[in-house]
Amino acid sequence: MPCTSTVTKSWRILLQEIELARHYPLVSAVDFLGSVRKNPLLEDLLPTLLYLRMVAILDEALGCYIDQNNLEVPRKYRNDLDGRIKFLHDNGCLSDGDGLHRLRKKRNDMAHEPKAVCSWSDLDSDLRQLDRELQHLQLVTASPKYEFYAEKSGARASDDPSVLFAFDYRFGVKANGRLSVEYSWTENVHRSDD
Repeated sequence: MPCTSTVTKSWRILLQEIELARHYPLVSAVDFLGSVRKNPLLEDLLPTLLYLRMVAILDEALGCYIDQNNLEVPRKYRNDLDGRIKFLHDNGCLSDGDGLHRLRKKRNDMAHEPKAVCSWSDLDSDLRQLDRELQHLQLVTASPKYEFYAEKSGARASDDPSVLFAFDYRFGVKANGRLSVEYSWTENVHRSDD
């Protein structure tokens, strides 16, 4: 698989994971009508971890761009994300090298500072910036519109005689209105042995 395909696939998966993670409270709310509660720990953890993944994809993407364009990186540039950004910026390949350095530094803070966290709005803003840069480098095309959904069926009968009734649950992401990723399960309510 060419590296561009790998970058595109990694980027699309990340965008779907962000959409799923952003709506984690709705997964449990589908069972308890109107009860959407955000977990303060997850509100810090999820966007921070996804930010780290996002910048890892940036690193992979810049390496891919260098390889597919047969660019020779002189020794004066370190063989890391900082060096790749500097090299591509110095050679006029990037539309916003300073912005990518800001993302890299923010990622480093999150990776090395125990109290550093990222908000959903910071993740969204930097995600848009990185998406523009990846499109500029022609490593990805315009992203589809991702939408989260969650559903619970009404109570239904079961073929299992020990089950009084069952509920089916589904949640996932649609890309431009079409199913992209889905998780589903069935909850069985068993008869009591009174």
